[in-house]
Amino acid sequence: MTSGSLDKHKDISGVLRALEKAARVPNLHMMDLNEVFSWENWSAFQTIDEDVDPFDDDLDSQVIDADSTSRFMASTFEIDTIISMLSVLSDLAKGIQTHFRPSRERIIMKLSRGIGSLPDELVTKIFQFAVWEEGYKAGRQAILLSQVSRRFRNIALAARGLWTTLCSSDASGQLRTFASRGGRKEFFHAHVHYDMKVKSSDIARFTSACQPAIARFETLTLTQESQDWDDGRADYGGVGNLLGWLLKAFSEKHLRLHKLEEINIYGKHGDSYDDRGYGSHRWTTSKLRTLNCSYFLPAPSNNFSSVTHFAFTQSLSGGHRDSSLKWLFEFLLSMPKLATFDLEVHDATSIFSSLNDDDIALSICDKPSITSFTLRLRELYVSISEPGSSRIAKLMNILRMPSLRDLCISVGVNGYSVDESEVRSAQWTQSLYKLTREMIPDHLVYTSQITSLSYELWFDRDADAPQGFCGKAVNIPLDRILNVTTLTLSSFVRILFTQECSSENALRTDFGELSRLRELKFVECENMTVEDLKWTVWSLRVFGVWKNIERVVVEDCYELVYEELVEVVGEERLRYLD
Repeated sequence: MTSGSLDKHKDISGVLRALEKAARVPNLHMMDLNEVFSWENWSAFQTIDEDVDPFDDDLDSQVIDADSTSRFMASTFEIDTIISMLSVLSDLAKGIQTHFRPSRERIIMKLSRGIGSLPDELVTKIFQFAVWEEGYKAGRQAILLSQVSRRFRNIALAARGLWTTLCSSDASGQLRTFASRGGRKEFFHAHVHYDMKVKSSDIARFTSACQPAIARFETLTLTQESQDWDDGRADYGGVGNLLGWLLKAFSEKHLRLHKLEEINIYGKHGDSYDDRGYGSHRWTTSKLRTLNCSYFLPAPSNNFSSVTHFAFTQSLSGGHRDSSLKWLFEFLLSMPKLATFDLEVHDATSIFSSLNDDDIALSICDKPSITSFTLRLRELYVSISEPGSSRIAKLMNILRMPSLRDLCISVGVNGYSVDESEVRSAQWTQSLYKLTREMIPDHLVYTSQITSLSYELWFDRDADAPQGFCGKAVNIPLDRILNVTTLTLSSFVRILFTQECSSENALRTDFGELSRLRELKFVECENMTVEDLKWTVWSLRVFGVWKNIERVVVEDCYELVYEELVEVVGEERLRYLD
């Protein structure tokens, strides 16, 4: 067989490999394959869709010139070949299936007998894992398990923890049954969802049915459907309405959430929320520790005074109240015990837009309780032009965290901001460097206690990482991280260490004496080669910091080979995790 024939054979057999890989995709049975394989996704269809209507009954009348005729005939031949290959594959797969089936049935019988021999305690644990991983659908899974057999039913009914998920879409009878089966000692997890049909009366029904269990709610999750603007059914304040109705019901029934430890409020980007009922009803909880919010913030309340972990997702664009930094800082002040703060900003390019009037004259927000802070920017277009006033710079200058120990900076780059030009790459690198410095302002450098810093640069959504680095780099400012002992880096471009360049301090600082950096971690730097790592090490040597490094951890950096790494960093320093 010639080399050309071998290549063709390899290409065709790749179809089998692709099918086998697709068959191993987790939860494949839950996917709509008709949608995945729809006509619009076929390149043969897309090729002729460029200038003709493939759904026209009189298609041949549209295929008129030589180019369209060529492409149409090529697509037709391609479809015929695909059908031929699929026919052969289907026959062979059915043959293997027939050969495997008797053994599979015998194995299933053995496994069934094996489950029957397991003690009830172990089966209960298996049930718990199967139910809890279903989230708000956990109740449905518990019911299905209880209907398999008489033994399974007895085990399920005895395991009170299986019946602790209460969902607003469930019937009142089911909610009362679950509250009863959960007993008086189990904690419950409530899920309340808003769609166009939900009204305050529905929430009143939910709270009435769940009343025996409300005092033992451990988690409360509010969600809403996406707003449908196309058919004119746009509504406002989904999760805000839910919260107002719930608080009203709790207040009217004099209910107290004594065991509530976590609240999750997941609104939708683009929805508009106001103050309707959010803070007008009294409610009480004393054990709340975790609060997760997306595109919505409740009114500040004493109930948040015990929160230690707060995660907030928002866009800083738009004119709504929740886009205001002022509103965010006011809410932070209602959490005096807050230790961990995660902030995710979508539409991050808007950080360079004009500040709101409320944001211009803001007072310092002092949060000495915060020890861990994550700032995650999503869909950032790295501009090569000189950015104006950055709202991130404003945020980081006002938010004071003198006890901060762990800082994580994560930047998701919009793929369209990548350019191959060497000049533009230099401007791109400089713009990113300026933003990085803004995210580590002076007050963090000189007054905080940061010892651990994680910096992540990744492609967000609409582009694959480029082949090579296109002349771009992440510049880590050494003068901003003097107290950091552990630095974790993840990037799709080269990583270099630098300092603020000015006539007064350029290369004068003795970083070798001042820097406390001892551990350097490279995690999922998928494009990094040993040559790039040499440049990183070189930049540390220039400033006298490399001699202080005790450990270099390399994890999931697939272009880096152990033997080459040893030559660059030394065997004693290297910790290689494949």
